[in-house]
This record gives sequence, structure tokens and C-alpha cells, in this order.
Amino acid sequence: MLTNRKHVDIIVDKGETMGLPGLRDLRQKKGLTLEALAQKLGTSRGYISNLENDKKECSLRMAKNIAQIFKCKIDDLI
Repeated sequence: MLTNRKHVDIIVDKGETMGLPGLRDLRQKKGLTLEALAQKLGTSRGYISNLENDKKECSLRMAKNIAQIFKCKIDDLI
């Protein structure tokens, strides 16, 4: 797991996970519902909710997919 979440530009080994506490604000600013984002990502609404509430961590791949949807950097989600 990343210990310094402000510096995500470092190379992360495959299998690393991270929380995305900034996801809710970004999702709401873009006007997306939990359901809509989950559908775009091919996952469940509950999973997205757990990411937003810092109850689950996601893979680097999922973080990249989310950043692509929002056209932002992974840093904006952390």
C-alpha cells in the first residue's frame, strides 16, 4: 500500500491498492450517480460506495480507469 498518498507519480508494483477519498466529490461535481459510474466501470454501486467511504481500496488499474472517465489525474482522486 502507498504510504504517502500525495505522491502517486511513483512507480507502483502490480497488485498495489489505494483508497480514493476524493472520488465522491469529483463524481458529484460531474453529476454522476453511483449507479452511472459503476456501470461505466463494469462494477457494482456498492463497490463504488465503499471506495468513496474508504471502506475498500482499489487496484491501480481501477484508479486509472476512474481517472480516465473523469479526465483527471489519479492524484485528484486521492
